[in-house]
Amino acid sequence: MDTRVTTQSNEASRSIYINCALLLNSLSDENAERCKKAQDFAQHIRKRILAENLEEHLKRSTEGGYAAQLELMKIREKISTLKASLQKCNAETEERTVRLATQFNADQTNVSLQTQRDFYKSQLSFLRKAYEQTRVQKRLGELTFEYLRTATDEEYRRAEAIKKAITLYVEGLRTSCDVEFD
Repeated sequence: MDTRVTTQSNEASRSIYINCALLLNSLSDENAERCKKAQDFAQHIRKRILAENLEEHLKRSTEGGYAAQLELMKIREKISTLKASLQKCNAETEERTVRLATQFNADQTNVSLQTQRDFYKSQLSFLRKAYEQTRVQKRLGELTFEYLRTATDEEYRRAEAIKKAITLYVEGLRTSCDVEFD
């Protein structure tokens, strides 16, 4: 056997093994660097997004025993009570309207100047009920607006927390993974 061919074959094998070892070490280093970046990114998510942003938002929104939710529940209860009151007022006002219209029609067909009931008193009774109905409708509108304002404020705070979380996520992705966005 030719020693020169064997020596060349051994050198080629050694060169292949050395190059493979260098490539594997390079891949291992690159993989370790990616793992480090992933750990940094996970730490960024855990610390900046979850702990500093979302948990802080939850703590603020739950201070005082879920203040916004409690306020919304109280307003809802008041609205329900006023709706029932408004239905009662509507029924009574409708009844007085019918009574007033009936009395007016009866007075119009009566040729004598004498009426069976005092029309002015009936009108005042109707007007009192109509005024009460208007007052209940106004209060119901005010409570509905208050509910809308409170719910909108709470949703705005939530949206701001989510917006900040997304911004922090993108920032962390850029710094940890060297990713650029357009």
